[in-house]
Amino acid sequence: MTFGTPCTNDGCEENEAYKITATHLQDLTQNYRKGVVLGGDLLYSILYLEHISKIVSRVNYGDVTVYSDQKDYKEDIKVWRQWLSENQCKIDMDLVRQTKQDLVQSEVWLEINR
Repeated sequence: MTFGTPCTNDGCEENEAYKITATHLQDLTQNYRKGVVLGGDLLYSILYLEHISKIVSRVNYGDVTVYSDQKDYKEDIKVWRQWLSENQCKIDMDLVRQTKQDLVQSEVWLEINR
């Protein structure tokens, strides 16, 4: 799966960290439907992509977490694809592990329902 111009490092598309991150983006693009309440894997993918890319989504967090507008969802996908394309050779397993650890240890899960 390639989301842009090939990188200069011949092995970057085979990079496990890139594959993990690209899978979160792919899961979001394949499984999100307009009006769906974001929970479980979809919510985790959004939080993962926000954290690893430092790009805040346009998701409306709350008791019911949703994209208020389909346009917001499309814009998030666009900017995350661009970020992944630009950073596909820079993502490493240390960053992926740290992102996952930060999400588990953070209180972001508690903040969503406040």
